[in-house]
Amino acid sequence: MASVADSQQNSVDSKFKYIYDQTALSCDSFPVVDFSALSAADPDQRSKAIHVLCKACEEWGFFILVNHGVPEELMNATFSAVKEFMSLGEDEKQQYAPKDFSDPLQYVGIDTKDCAMQTFTFWKEKLRFEVHPKFHCVHKPQSLRVCLFTAWEIWLENYTIQITQSKN
Repeated sequence: MASVADSQQNSVDSKFKYIYDQTALSCDSFPVVDFSALSAADPDQRSKAIHVLCKACEEWGFFILVNHGVPEELMNATFSAVKEFMSLGEDEKQQYAPKDFSDPLQYVGIDTKDCAMQTFTFWKEKLRFEVHPKFHCVHKPQSLRVCLFTAWEIWLENYTIQITQSKN
């Protein structure tokens, strides 16, 4: 059975050099923020959660959010849909290239047409979208739009319930 690293290595264009670093930090070391604690009625619990959130943003720039209420099946469907988007042709993805930093929907990647003679040891593709105050999403694949909109509705409903309960 092939590992994830093997399957990723086989799918990497030959002009990119893939390095599997076994010394990289494991997922267990990423900061974890408990959403339910952020909206808890207990001010001490909320304060601690806010401290964890601030520290994660300052030291890492990202975090893992837990207890947000989005079902695992929906998260898995979203990951599959994002993978499907990233598998689209470069021309389709580049239609979402930002014209301005403030664009609410952005795809950033390496345009392989301009790098035929280069070798890369690190690259990234990024899909960024805003969902508030207005929902923005790519048109293909349709499944990504459905997943993200459904997740946003669930999160917003849970957040509204938690805020309402914490005020009572």
